[in-house]
Amino acid sequence: MKKTILILGIIFLLISVGVASSVKNNSFKLFNLNNAPYEPINPNPSDGSIDTSICPINLSWDGGDPDGDNVTYNVFFGKECPPPLIATNLTNTWYQLSNLLGFATSYYWMIVAIDEYGLITSGPIWTFKTEENYPPYTPNNPFPEDGAIIYAEGIILTWEGGDPNECDTVFYDVYFGVTNPPTKKSSNQSATYFSSGELLLYKTYYWKIDAWGSGGLSVEGPIWNFTTGDWIPPTPPIIDGPKHGTIGVEYTYTFNSTYNDCIDFFYEVDWGDGTSESVSPTWPNPEEPGPGIANHSWNTKGTYIIRARVRDIWGYIGPWGELKVIMPRYKMFIDLLLFRFLDHFPLLHRLLDIWRHILL
Repeated sequence: MKKTILILGIIFLLISVGVASSVKNNSFKLFNLNNAPYEPINPNPSDGSIDTSICPINLSWDGGDPDGDNVTYNVFFGKECPPPLIATNLTNTWYQLSNLLGFATSYYWMIVAIDEYGLITSGPIWTFKTEENYPPYTPNNPFPEDGAIIYAEGIILTWEGGDPNECDTVFYDVYFGVTNPPTKKSSNQSATYFSSGELLLYKTYYWKIDAWGSGGLSVEGPIWNFTTGDWIPPTPPIIDGPKHGTIGVEYTYTFNSTYNDCIDFFYEVDWGDGTSESVSPTWPNPEEPGPGIANHSWNTKGTYIIRARVRDIWGYIGPWGELKVIMPRYKMFIDLLLFRFLDHFPLLHRLLDIWRHILL
């Protein structure tokens, strides 16, 4: 009996050792089947890069896992090395920063990859440096242009500005008045325009714009000026062209007005048939605008009044000029009757041609 119990005990011990060994070996095998994630590579911004924009940046990298496991990423970013943790459990290989970066500042960042079984691979610490801070652009392209004469009770001053640093905010101080140098009227505005308010007649006004970047750098603009005057309206346009015609036929008309106070204008033309258009002056002489030229045809017989007037860039409108135009019956009908009749009277045909040229 004792011998049997001893044999059974030995058998049980051998079985236990075998099972334990088998479990140990299988666990070791299973553990070795899972590989750690790939090390994060290909950073953007690239490691060691300089002159990186201060705009909120999109950090990106390449990752993945040799076993195709799901991988999440922790992002470390900051001015210190090693950088602090700012985001966890990302499933994509990018991270969008939300704030502007500092000028001429070194930043450090690192990505840690974790697969779904908990294996971890830490990437290297990367670094980049942001762009230098530059002063804003000097304010330019003023409206009204420097030295202009204007005919308005008030005006919107405009200019162009900006900054070489794409995401640097620019503010403007506006100086305006009848003294030179002018006095400050507005501070720290972001708009590139300013309303003058009511202007005095026959006065010279001075104005300038100073620009400030968010980093504290500034630039002073030049002093511009304009003079106010009394508006002398343009003359009613003289409209020249055929006074009689045939429907469906296109005719050419010219529009000519004298306007000494402004060369930036166009003609508003009303053809009298419910249609209208804007006609720019021609420029045979670079110093002086010539007449406007336009073509038009009428589709229905009748009497039409062509009207035209000048409108300038300030919104001033001159008086109308007019020309009466008569369109007789449809051309084919007239031609058919007339040619049949005149075939029998050649002399009358010639006399009518002379009379038609006199009328036109």
